Amino acid sequence: MAEVETDYLSLVREEFVARGVKHGGQVSFVKVKKEINRDNFDKEFVDNIIPDDNLPFTDKENLVLNGETAWLPINAQKYPGICKSMTANQAGYFAIRKCKQQGWDFLEDWQCVLSNLEMDL
Repeated sequence: MAEVETDYLSLVREEFVARGVKHGGQVSFVKVKKEINRDNFDKEFVDNIIPDDNLPFTDKENLVLNGETAWLPINAQKYPGICKSMTANQAGYFAIRKCKQQGWDFLEDWQCVLSNLEMDL
């Protein structure tokens, strides 16, 4: 019997929609090579994406930054163990579920969960 792969992108989006986040159905975690923030997003985001199996596009060259996807970057320098062992949306979904389990606001605390997980790896 073939193993069915979990669609972590859909699970992440369901959590954001359930939380009432505007455009929550367009959220995606993404691995990046270095820290991406508001200051360098426009110039450095696309060049620093590390594609994986749960992204909403198949080819980095065809990615169009049209504002439709709300990207949540996971820095591979800060979280190397996570980035080696999980897809970005798998890690993001883990963080969301852990936040909910602990009663934390996942919009604020998902990176704290990833930091704790990175230390455990």
